[in-house]
Amino acid sequence: MKKLPEGWREVRLEEICEVNMGQSPKSETYNENNIGLPLIQGNADIKNRKTLPRVYTSEPTKQCDIGDIIMTVRAPVGAIAKSYHNACIGRGVCALKPKENNDFLYHFLVNYEDKWDKLSQGSTFTAVNGNDIKNIKILYPPLEEQKKIAEILSTVDQKIDFVDKQIEETETLKKGLMQKLLTQGIGHSEFKDSEIGRIPKSWEVSKLENHVKIISGQSPSKFIFDGGRYKFFKVNQLNFCEKYLSESEYSYNTSNYENLKVGTIIFPKRGAAIFTNKVRILKTEGFIDTNLMGLITKKTLNSEFLYYLLVMFELSNIADTSSIPQINNKHINPLKFPFPPIEEQKQIAEILSTVDQKIENLKAKKEAFEELKKGLMQKLLTGEVRVKV
Repeated sequence: MKKLPEGWREVRLEEICEVNMGQSPKSETYNENNIGLPLIQGNADIKNRKTLPRVYTSEPTKQCDIGDIIMTVRAPVGAIAKSYHNACIGRGVCALKPKENNDFLYHFLVNYEDKWDKLSQGSTFTAVNGNDIKNIKILYPPLEEQKKIAEILSTVDQKIDFVDKQIEETETLKKGLMQKLLTQGIGHSEFKDSEIGRIPKSWEVSKLENHVKIISGQSPSKFIFDGGRYKFFKVNQLNFCEKYLSESEYSYNTSNYENLKVGTIIFPKRGAAIFTNKVRILKTEGFIDTNLMGLITKKTLNSEFLYYLLVMFELSNIADTSSIPQINNKHINPLKFPFPPIEEQKQIAEILSTVDQKIENLKAKKEAFEELKKGLMQKLLTGEVRVKV
């Protein structure tokens, strides 16, 4: 056994806190009328490590208090949050009430999440019971050192929360700007009635088919992936970028198809991926598979402007959802949008791109703080680095 830091001891979780396993109430007691107590059932009722219950129950079973630590006990196992509610806890979570320093144990268990992840990888590990949780082994420093460690880590958490709020505020700003700029434009005083509502006098309503060329994807089997200079994209690659699509594990040198150029608009055309509204702009030459669609803009339409137009309109409003969700040429061509002159399109896109860049910078800042915290937890919660008390 590794030598413990001086003054520290190894304890089981049940020695330092009360463990309260959740119990789900009867489903017929669920309501959205704020009758009874909020119900925390699992990971779906947690956001940014804070409880965010979706429903109430009029007949609470097990309960937690504000400030208790909430741990999920069903997949994903071990996710940690703080309770911001006096609430009922369902069987997907447990509530932990520390006897000494609440924040120290909270940070320890956040750091412990990685261990649950490793246990669950490649296995059928989907739940833990009360004994599993009570027997978690914890390196436990003296109380004053606990407080100091928790203070340092909580300071970083406050920085992360502050950046989170900035991201949320900026995304709200972007949503409002999109709605205004894409329907009212920049600085217009004269408007006219159109078949889709009031629009600036200099704008024109037109079908999308007049401004784009639709490109269908091809099966990966028709390409030889030899590590070449051109990228081949599948739906999954859309998950790893926010706006510009450029990275893929699949690449080729030659094909029987003309490469899609930089600026092509890419989005899912089949299945549940449509509802994720992942519209992207191609940032490198390449091609797409059959589950994606590409739109090449003509001289009358700026690709960045079209990107924001589709994001605001949402792909789910375009798709046929009667059976398997899908978007085909017949759904794209007749779409009518209000189009400003090309120079105003560029100005609108530039304004919205500036806001996007701010959001991207804030997310990078948040990620840097999260990496800092991860490093601090590794050193402080193991005693590798000691704090002065």
